[in-house]
Amino acid sequence: MRLMAKLGALVLLGPIATAQDWALELKTGSQLLFPWDSIMNTGGTATMEGWFRVVGPFSGQMGFTRYQGGAEHKELILRDDGRIAWLYAGQPWAHNGSCRETAPGVFPMDNSWHHVAFVRQGNNTWQIYLDGQNVHGGGPSGCCWLTCSTINASCPSWISGADNVQMRAFRVSSVARYSSNFAPQDTWLSDGDTAMLIPLEEGAGATVFDHGPAAQTGGISGEYEWVALGPDCDTQNYCVGAPNSIGTGAGIASFGAPVLTDNYWGLSVADACPNTPGLFFYGPESAQIPYGDGFLCVGGGATQIYRLAPVISTDDVGRARRRVYLPQPPTGPGGSGEITPGSTWHFQFWYRDTAAGATGFNLSDGLQVAFCP
Repeated sequence: MRLMAKLGALVLLGPIATAQDWALELKTGSQLLFPWDSIMNTGGTATMEGWFRVVGPFSGQMGFTRYQGGAEHKELILRDDGRIAWLYAGQPWAHNGSCRETAPGVFPMDNSWHHVAFVRQGNNTWQIYLDGQNVHGGGPSGCCWLTCSTINASCPSWISGADNVQMRAFRVSSVARYSSNFAPQDTWLSDGDTAMLIPLEEGAGATVFDHGPAAQTGGISGEYEWVALGPDCDTQNYCVGAPNSIGTGAGIASFGAPVLTDNYWGLSVADACPNTPGLFFYGPESAQIPYGDGFLCVGGGATQIYRLAPVISTDDVGRARRRVYLPQPPTGPGGSGEITPGSTWHFQFWYRDTAAGATGFNLSDGLQVAFCP
C-alpha cells in the first residue's frame, strides 16, 4: 500500500507524554478526605471522572462523594455487581429525581483500567460514559442515597475505598466536558474549568494533593496501598488528532488489557469522519510530523510501520473498533512486527476525509502501549 510505504520512511520527531506512575487502593473502610473547600460548588453543570480498575473480588461500593450543607451533593460510585451509580442534588434540597445507576455488569471486572465519567448538563439531563462510550443517559428518575445514608456534616468531600479497587486519577469540573462519545485522555492538566484534580503522583504516605484551584491536601484514614504501575501494561495518548471536517478531530483508545496471555485487547477510535474507510497501524517509535490534514504520530525506526489489515469502515458517528490478536502479528511469530512481552509500540488510525482539504485524509492522535506477559 503506497500510504504505508510512505509512512515507513518517516522518522522519530517528538517526545511522548509522561506516563502515570502510581495508583491508589483504599482498603474497605478506608477514606481519603479533603477539606470542604477543596471542591467548590460546581453548580448544575458538572463532570466527575476517574480511571479505575478492579483486580479481584470486592464487596460493597467504592467511589467519590461531596456534600456541603444546603449547597450541593454529588456522587460517583462503583458497585460490586458492576453497576455505576451517580447522584447530583443542589439547592433547594429536593432530591426527587437526582439519582441514577446502570444495570449490573456494566463496569468490567477484568483487571484493566477503565475510564468512567458522569456528566450533568445544565438542562437537568446527564450521561454516564465508560471508556468514552455513553452507557446511560436521560433525565431524572427516582431518589436515593448512595454513600451517605442521611444528610449530615459527617459526609464531606471524600473517596471511600474497597478491597481490590484501584484508582489512578480523579477530576471534578464545573463544565460538561463531554457531550458525545470520545477517546478518554490518559492524563489531565488543571485548567480554568477544573474544580478538583487528584493525579495521585505521591506514591507513598497518607497525604494526597489536590492540583485544582483550591490546592488543598487530603488525608487517608485506614489501610491503603500505593501500587506502582511501571512501564508494563500501560497505555498513554500522545501527539495530536488534528481537526477534521466534522469537528475537533479523531481520538484513539484501547479496550481490554495489553496482556499477551489474556489475548483480549483491541483498538478503538471516535470522532473520525462517519461512514468512511480507515486503517489502524503501528510502529516502534513515536513521532509528530505534519501529514495529510493532520500529523503522523508513529515512526518506523529501524524496522517499518505495520498495517493492521483489513481496512475497516467507521460507523455513522465516526467510530470504529478492531480486536488485535496478540499472538498473531501481521508478520507472524518471530517477525519484526511481533508484539512480545515487555515491548512498547505506538498505534494510530488513518481515515479518509475528502470534505476537509486537498489531501483527502487525516489521522487520529497516537497511543503508546507497553505490553506485558
